[in-house]
Amino acid sequence: MIMKKHIQTTITLLLSISLISCSDNSTSSDDTAQGSATFSVSGDLQGSRSGTAEFPGVDSTLDWDLWIYSLSNGGFSLDIRIFFDREAPGPPPTGTYSIGDHSADGTAEYSEFTSGAIPQIFSTKDGGGYGGTITINESNNDVVRGTFQFTAGRWNESTESFTGEINITNGNFTARRERF
Repeated sequence: MIMKKHIQTTITLLLSISLISCSDNSTSSDDTAQGSATFSVSGDLQGSRSGTAEFPGVDSTLDWDLWIYSLSNGGFSLDIRIFFDREAPGPPPTGTYSIGDHSADGTAEYSEFTSGAIPQIFSTKDGGGYGGTITINESNNDVVRGTFQFTAGRWNESTESFTGEINITNGNFTARRERF
């Protein structure tokens, strides 16, 4: 059940990203500016990754998402979600937030299409003591900048155990508000 939910989340995120990535032929520099991110992966997956970084165009008082993705070489998606209980919606305040399971300040999920149609999904959500941090250095309505690092596990539904692990380090991002 957990794996099915992860796959549904990943597919929904990738479909949303592909729709968001479509151009409306606008020429304003604010409309065409994209955010960016880079990070290193070690463990069951290896290498450096770079992609587009965005956060939702609709604000919430309960959480904030950082989406990092690339459709190159099979594609990957990274979703870091910070939980809030605040009065007004908007981007997160500057500071360092813990990433882990649902008892932490936030969660992280990394999906990568390495071969075939089923992605490899690594998450901090499923327990196992996985986690790390995200630091927000600059935050306003249009741009959020910061760093991140975490360890995540791959949950195997059939064995009900973790069957893999990745470490994401040296994460840097300049995320822009998604444009519809």
